[in-house]
Amino acid sequence: MRHYPTPEDIQKMIDLRQKGLSIAQIVEKMGFSKSTVKRHLSLRGVERGG
Repeated sequence: MRHYPTPEDIQKMIDLRQKGLSIAQIVEKMGFSKSTVKRHLSLRGVERGG
């Protein structure tokens, strides 16, 4: 597991979240920690189902 997501990883997190996936589903799919996913989405103001 990588420790730091690339810009492409972050964009994928955003896309998945906007498609309605939960944080837990994104964590499982991408392999990053819950706190990492939540932090990057929060910093960008991304909400579920955007």
